[in-house]
Amino acid sequence: MDEKCCEVHGTKLESRTFPIIYGFPARPPDPGDRIMDFPHAETETFGGCLVSFDQPEEVTQVVCPACVEAKEAWLKSLELD
Repeated sequence: MDEKCCEVHGTKLESRTFPIIYGFPARPPDPGDRIMDFPHAETETFGGCLVSFDQPEEVTQVVCPACVEAKEAWLKSLELD
C-alpha cells in the first residue's frame, strides 16, 4: 500500500482530529496564492452559525505536519506587534 505524501514537502500525510468551530468566529487571513506553500494545512472546519445538540464536535482531516507548521509560521508573520 502506497502512503500518500505531500507534493510540496514530501512528508507523509497524517489523519488528525480537530474541533469544529461553530458560531460566527473571526476567520484567519486568506492565504491566496500562498496556499500552494501549504496545501495540506486545513486545521479549521467551520460548522456554521446554527448549532444544535446533535451536531458533531470534531472532524478528522488528512494533513501534512510540515504544511501545518508552514501555515502557522505564515500566520505568525502577519501578527502585529
